[in-house]
Amino acid sequence: MTTTKAKKPEAETIDAKAINESVAKAEEWMKESGDKLREAASKVTEDVKTAGNIAIEGEIQATTKVLKLAGDLLNARAAATLSILKAPTMQEAFDIEQNFVRDAVETMNASVKELNEIRYNTYRDASQTYSARAHEVIDGLSKAAKAKAS
Repeated sequence: MTTTKAKKPEAETIDAKAINESVAKAEEWMKESGDKLREAASKVTEDVKTAGNIAIEGEIQATTKVLKLAGDLLNARAAATLSILKAPTMQEAFDIEQNFVRDAVETMNASVKELNEIRYNTYRDASQTYSARAHEVIDGLSKAAKAKAS
């Protein structure tokens, strides 16, 4: 019985120059990526200040709205009470109170809607700051990686 020796695959030639170029590109990309991430980190500090200012402004708007609502409702309550005291009949007093309650509920509903809009806009605007920065960093890293690969 004869055994045949399996042929050894021919050794692939290693292109040291190509490997060195690939390693150099990878090292350059890593350095650039690190630099970009450090730059992004310093910009995030600015973003925190911007988002904080947006949040503060939103809180001021919301608080102002709540305080104005409270003042308006107190004034309306006082006016209704004085009108009730001057009402010549019980039915007229009842109508004044009924109108006050209806108007107060409508005012509160409209104000709650406005407060929700203020809160939504505040959260949206503050988060857009971070979202824009994240997209900027990720896009920059992706473009750099693609450029180095080609």
